[in-house]
Amino acid sequence: MKDERVWITYKFEKCQDDEISNILYEKLIEEKLYANCYKSLLEDLLKRNFKPAIKHALKQVSLPLPNDELEYKKLLFGTSLLINYFIREAWVKVAKIIQKEYEFGKELFLSIAYERSQNKNFLKFMSSEDLSDLFIWLEEKFPRKEHKETEEAHFVGRREEIEYFKDNIIEELKQKGDNETELEIKKNTEKSSLNWIG
Repeated sequence: MKDERVWITYKFEKCQDDEISNILYEKLIEEKLYANCYKSLLEDLLKRNFKPAIKHALKQVSLPLPNDELEYKKLLFGTSLLINYFIREAWVKVAKIIQKEYEFGKELFLSIAYERSQNKNFLKFMSSEDLSDLFIWLEEKFPRKEHKETEEAHFVGRREEIEYFKDNIIEELKQKGDNETELEIKKNTEKSSLNWIG
């Protein structure tokens, strides 16, 4: 099997049969499964809310991070999917990991921000405190003042998507009516010249 998405599973999307889910799961946990195959199988199983797959993916979200390139990519893909499908336990684990493993966190959220429009909007399920913590972490690692904006027509890359993603976090806080958290964000990010928050 090549390292590409497993497109054949779309034929089973409307079939919630446990036998099919078990077959997909057995393939998912194969040790040498390519990373993109792992990603597509896990996403299919998350859509089915298949508990063994969720448990398996959550178990991988831990320190130390794997040194093996394949396992690292699978962890990155799996963690991104767990957050996009808002598996609460995943966010709790990720929040701790990214405080120690900055580069992993940056890779993770570059991926999440870029693909977010293709997935459900998990931000609305997050608490104001979690949104605030995430915004501050993102602004520290991806300072807005370091991002060069242009009004010319251009391809929106992953770095620019981070800025849109941060804007969406602020909008979500406003939707929650959490002015106190907005003020806390401003207070904690004064050095970043965040006078665009208003």
